[in-house]
Formats: sequence, C-alpha cells, structure tokens
Amino acid sequence: TPPAHVEAEITIDNKSSQKENLQIRIRNFLSNTSDGKIEYIPEDKLELPDVLIRNKVRIIDRDAEVSSIEIAPTDSKTLKLKIDVDSSIPHGDYYFSILFISNQPSSNTNSTSSYTGGGIAANILLSIGPYGATNGSINEFSTNFFLTHGPVQFTILLQNSSDHYIVPAGSITIKNMFGRDVGRVEMPRGYILANSRRMYEIIWPERFLFGLYRTTAVVNLSDTGPTFKRSIIFVSLPVYVLSSISLFIFVLIGIYLRVKRKI
Repeated sequence: TPPAHVEAEITIDNKSSQKENLQIRIRNFLSNTSDGKIEYIPEDKLELPDVLIRNKVRIIDRDAEVSSIEIAPTDSKTLKLKIDVDSSIPHGDYYFSILFISNQPSSNTNSTSSYTGGGIAANILLSIGPYGATNGSINEFSTNFFLTHGPVQFTILLQNSSDHYIVPAGSITIKNMFGRDVGRVEMPRGYILANSRRMYEIIWPERFLFGLYRTTAVVNLSDTGPTFKRSIIFVSLPVYVLSSISLFIFVLIGIYLRVKRKI
C-alpha cells in the first residue's frame, strides 16, 4: 500500500567455468489467457502505468545502481531489488521480469528461475493495493468418464476475474458407490495473474478401481473466499471384469441361438 519502499534480494550463480558479463534489462509481461503462460509486452505496446513503475525499479550492487554485472567462474553475486512506490502510482498489479542477459548462451538453470535465450530472468509480481474484490470461477473440472484402472488424472481450469493476482487453495475428494470417502488430493499452489486463467492437472495415485465414483473439487480463491465447488462422476471396471462380462454375454448369446434353432 503506497507510499512504500520494497526491497528484495536476488542471488545470481555462475555455474560455468568462465566469467559471465550480464546485462540487466526490465521487461513487462502479462498472462496469455488461453494457456496461462506469460508473454512479454513489446516496448511500443506498453501503457503508461507500466512505464511509470519501471522508472521506480532499481538494481543495487554494493550501494550503487547498476545496469550490468560481472560474475567470476563458479561464483555468485547478491543484488538488491529496490522499488519506490509513491502515491502517484495507480493501484493494480504490475508484472515484470528482471532479465540478466549473457553475451554467450548458457544452458544452466535452476528451479527458481525462468530460462530465456542467453540468460535468466527473475519474475516479479508487484501488487499495489488496496485490493479490489476477489472474483473468479471453476471453468472446468473433468476426468475420463470410463477407466479400467488408476491412477486418475483430474483437470481443473480456474479463472481469475480479479484485478490482482491470487494464490488459490483447493482439494479433490473421491467417494465410492457406497458414499464412503476413499481418496483426497490437494491442488498444487500457484499464482494466477489478474484477469487470466490457469490449468491444473492433479493425479489421484490409486491404481485399483471398481464401480462408480463421485468426485468433488472445492477451491478457495483466497483466504477470505469466495469458495467454489464442482462435482463429476466416473466409472471404472478392471480389464478382467470386462473380459468376464464379455465372456458371459457371449455364452448367453450362444445358448439363445441354440435354443432358438431347436424351437
């Protein structure tokens, strides 16, 4: 909530055997609403609030603002990201990457970085409050209707219609044909950017399945709601049961045909 002074550390590891010279760039991005992946916004398409926030971002190395850094082989460097948010910045979400672009391509990545051609990027989600209302929906909750065995893969597509990013929490419960709880899996936590959607694929690892199952997904878009619920059913018959049923039907047909000939 402005006015505020935001600080965060960014540590860059050089895992190669040669010195790295990295240029520092800032690129705004948005979420592609069709698949949830981020897309960088062309410089000539930036709107005014995005341009303003970039002027507030500084990368500090040893108390000096820098636009490039040098890292020795197998060494690391810790920088400070500083953002001065004053009351003139409009409320809302601002998404951008701090790009560290190498003069030579590198394939070294880690689990907390996004890889770009010839560099790495630290993605920043800056939300300037106060927040508006949290809105959204479960656009899709599905699985294969007929299965012969597990594991079972569920798909949940969540829509964030808010003007700020959310980190929803949810779970899927599974009941058998007798109404007994036989399984529960948690939905992985992950950001959904403002006015975008995200697909989650969730695995129930149970392998032996038999009969009719009813599954219910419950999703909380935030700690204070709203909460959404969707239910679906699926049927599972093991291969040996299907084979037995097919054999039984084949025998019945054979008996019927023999009786019919005698009549």
